Amino acid sequence: MSCVQPFLLLARRLAEPGTSRRGGTRAGLLACAAALWLVAYSPAGAAGVAQVMNARGAQVKPAGKALKPASLMMMLDAGDQVQTAKTASLTVVFYQDGHREELLPDSVARITPSGLQVLKGKKSVVPRRIGSKALQRLVGGKLLTSSPGRPGAVAQRGEGICIRAPLPPAIRSHKPSLVWDAVEGAESYTLTLCDKDDKALADSVTVAATRLAYPAAWPELSPGDECTLNITAERAVEPLSGSVSFRVLAESDAQAVAAEEGALGESVKRNPKDVMSRLLLAQLYEQYRLLGEAIGQVEAIVRCIPDDPSPYHILARLCDKVGLADRARQAEEQAGKLERRK
Repeated sequence: MSCVQPFLLLARRLAEPGTSRRGGTRAGLLACAAALWLVAYSPAGAAGVAQVMNARGAQVKPAGKALKPASLMMMLDAGDQVQTAKTASLTVVFYQDGHREELLPDSVARITPSGLQVLKGKKSVVPRRIGSKALQRLVGGKLLTSSPGRPGAVAQRGEGICIRAPLPPAIRSHKPSLVWDAVEGAESYTLTLCDKDDKALADSVTVAATRLAYPAAWPELSPGDECTLNITAERAVEPLSGSVSFRVLAESDAQAVAAEEGALGESVKRNPKDVMSRLLLAQLYEQYRLLGEAIGQVEAIVRCIPDDPSPYHILARLCDKVGLADRARQAEEQAGKLERRK
């Protein structure tokens, strides 16, 4: 049973005739329901009021605790204190309505449910609010750090040629570009596209490069198609091959993604360093198992805030899910280096 189901059962219980007459029963059930709701829809079960979206040299002091560095996706509770150095800044998104506030350099503020209460220095407010679906994803738990929200496992490729595109488990392109790592001594590579039953969809193609536009002789893929790409290195020092299984996003899912990514994409175009919009895009793509696109957004976040270890951890977990073991290892090592500096 999911953590949401007990909440729904309690809601039905509250609706039963006579519940309000049972001496405090209704109040008790309401308290339980509220607690379950917080567990279901708050990250790691915490009941914060805000979240860090961008932090450069900023620090957080939870009530009754010592100062610690602020990091991407850090939960903030009412009463927490935040502060920035002379060359630092901190952006916070508030769950109450999804608006953002930035604490400017050399400032101190207290977190309230509705915004930053400035104690020293200045803040700026971004009145534009994020949509309810995007806000729900933001508050909805450890997306990007746990199993994707839709069924189906990522294909395990094992030892062999590392295929970097298309990435599993889902793509949107009906003619995806094909990219893979070079193999020592290989003179060429043979590529075969198969259906889910491992039946070839077209004649194999042999090329000398490690990058190929989708061959014109191959059939255009359709929404919902499940395919496997097989690559074999010809005349390599060691015989090597690789394969990756993926599916083309169903039409209904593609429409759902397009409908929600529009405003976020426009925000990123206006401000490429808009970390919150990029994070929400990454969460959207992860929700629909477009992990390659999610990785692209997290890599952009890393470039925006290179001194924050949190996005490196996220990047490492996503890369591991799609079989990019070397990239995952590099990201985890970089996160470790940054954490040791602090």
